[in-house]
Amino acid sequence: MCWHNWKVERLGFQGICFSDGPSGYARSDGVSIFPSGLTEAATWDKRLIYEHEQAVVIGERFRAKGAHVCLGPSCGPMGGSVLGWRNWDLISLASLCMRPRLETQRTQTTEEDGTVINALSSNIDEPGTASVMCSYNRVNQTYSCANHHLFSILKDELAFPGSVVSDWYATHGTASFANTGLDLEMPGPVRADYGRLNEMVERVLTLYFFLHQHEDFPALDPASATALSVNRFGYNTTQFAIKPVPARDVRGEYQRNTALENENDIGVFGNGAPYPAIGSVYFGYENASISYEVGTLDQGGGSGIVRNNELIAPLDANQERVRKQGSRVQVLLEHKDIIDGKFRSIYPIPDVCLVFLKAFAAEGRDRESPDLDWNTTKVVESVASLCSNTVVIVNGPAQYPGEEIGNSIVDVLWSEAEPASRLSYTIPRNTNDYSEPISNLTEPSNNPDEWSVDYTEAAGIGAHLDESKGKVFLHYAMMNMSDFMALQSRAQPIIDAALENSFKAPYLLDQVLALSALHLSTQDVVQASSFRRQVTELQTRALGLFNKAKDQISEDTYVPTFLFASLLGLHVLHETLCQRHDTLAEFVENFVSYLRLHRGVRAIAAKYWHNILHSDLQPLMYTKVVSEKTEEEVSGEDTRHLREFLKSSSTSSTSTEACLSALDRIQWVLDITKQEPPKSDVGPHAVMAWPLVIPDEYIEALYEHRPEALVVLAFYGAIIHRHREFWIFGHSGSFLIYLVARTVGSFWQYALAWPLQSLRDV
Repeated sequence: MCWHNWKVERLGFQGICFSDGPSGYARSDGVSIFPSGLTEAATWDKRLIYEHEQAVVIGERFRAKGAHVCLGPSCGPMGGSVLGWRNWDLISLASLCMRPRLETQRTQTTEEDGTVINALSSNIDEPGTASVMCSYNRVNQTYSCANHHLFSILKDELAFPGSVVSDWYATHGTASFANTGLDLEMPGPVRADYGRLNEMVERVLTLYFFLHQHEDFPALDPASATALSVNRFGYNTTQFAIKPVPARDVRGEYQRNTALENENDIGVFGNGAPYPAIGSVYFGYENASISYEVGTLDQGGGSGIVRNNELIAPLDANQERVRKQGSRVQVLLEHKDIIDGKFRSIYPIPDVCLVFLKAFAAEGRDRESPDLDWNTTKVVESVASLCSNTVVIVNGPAQYPGEEIGNSIVDVLWSEAEPASRLSYTIPRNTNDYSEPISNLTEPSNNPDEWSVDYTEAAGIGAHLDESKGKVFLHYAMMNMSDFMALQSRAQPIIDAALENSFKAPYLLDQVLALSALHLSTQDVVQASSFRRQVTELQTRALGLFNKAKDQISEDTYVPTFLFASLLGLHVLHETLCQRHDTLAEFVENFVSYLRLHRGVRAIAAKYWHNILHSDLQPLMYTKVVSEKTEEEVSGEDTRHLREFLKSSSTSSTSTEACLSALDRIQWVLDITKQEPPKSDVGPHAVMAWPLVIPDEYIEALYEHRPEALVVLAFYGAIIHRHREFWIFGHSGSFLIYLVARTVGSFWQYALAWPLQSLRDV
């Protein structure tokens, strides 16, 4: 299905086709259905999502169909309520913005600069975003598609060169909306000021020509609208005389994404297991409040629905697998019979019982309850009373799996795929822990505040931490902070300061808890994955809260700001050094991001250095005190050969000077550690101070992958390796040295002699 504007043949402009997503090319044949955005987010694998799912593959499928714009990805207040019916089709990209999180009456916000800019700027500023959509809702009592302030932020402050397109029928005027900044009204004519009209055309055509869609771009699939028309009107009706055209198949090779190896008798229960009785076309349900009773549910409904071409139902996939191993499957699908305990057809009792449940969500309405459809609680209780080994599989608005639902479940159940996914959201103990409830108001109202939502969280929408786990992390921090911050007896004043300031700076407490959970994840292998989830939730919330408070630093708030910067630096440095990097380029990208984040946050408190040096926070600055003593000594010779090599090379003078300065700080770290006893905690802190004292020009050279900067980085790897017993570093130093040595080439091998030798000496 395609919505498009008119062609202009004399300009080589063939029109722009807009088609729905986001899990596939909507309402057409010859397509695939991908997992929902939240399902993919559970992999925590950005590369997988980018290369194999939405970002690349779906883009290629849309292009192959002749569509220029995917009306799929959404960003902003994503998943702000568990009852939002379109949480399933949201992913954090910027093809649509100013998008509602509620489907009932949409939303508004009173946060003028926070939510929109902070949520979108990283996508707008970087290459890739060509078109932005405004939504139905009002923002600060003004329709988003006629909101001059929002358009000014987008086009002027963020310098967005592309077009702003209205959501379908989201406008309530023509010239008034166009003159405030809307570039393309869909669908409908526009009557606007001549000068503004020229700008509108320029912005709409920008994406078309910038993306070279006028060059060798596939024509629109002639069958794009046929499936929808047949479903709505049938064949050869009085309204339409439809002659089916074979669809352009764009599926290609679709890459299919825990254990029953010894089970001989498997029971399959629940109405979410079989192939849908209605067949593979679901358009009639896209705006229903509940899904069809019998049949698996691989996607939600609404404008983003995709027509199934090859749905693999869980029941079919399990029966095929069990048949291969010579076992059998017993089936009971009717929920009423299960609830009533009518298990007479089930004999003997299966070794394992699989219960398939579901919940439907679609555009146009919000959910009235977080419960699953079709009385599922009683279904689970009844099956569990029969079968002691019961596995519940849920397909709901948070986690729709796509067309390979059956195969993906079988792969996990039979241990052919490791169930490595982790939830990207929090499941609270009580509904009161959720954000404010959605009011499903069906009656008309003249009150402009009737459906108002204040986004007090701004861009800091985060997870709700289980209170009991928070207490565990806090207790652990109080007992062990001196160890995991390498401060020995100096930590108590810092702990006291963190707790004392937590009420006026909650971001600081969240960061203390996050660092505590991070350290625990390195100590307890069994619970490591659980701790890591809490780490992500806590730090995400901490950064969101800090971003709101960073402009309010004063004599009263510099202490929590500096503490936050110090703890954040420890945290992000560990994650940067110790996460897996396949290439040096990948490590450098992450390391430069760490440098900019830590230095940026720390700089916010820079004007209060004098106060900090004379406060209880002085232990975090004691490297400076040791450094002043070291400066009285003669500098060491450890970096002399590289220094001479750099001075004699033909590299850029600017880059060379920056690298020599960074190398001086390496020698500074080495000189400091030589003055202290072997087990002193000065060494780790000196190593962690190096990223803060190197010049900006060196960071730029590193970002550009200049070989001289990479060699200096290998020297940093050597001093990290000397202190590898400190948990922040681990074995990252040796790995970094080998990455650099493998990358820079033979010309620089002589310069790497000292780092490579240090691996043999220590």
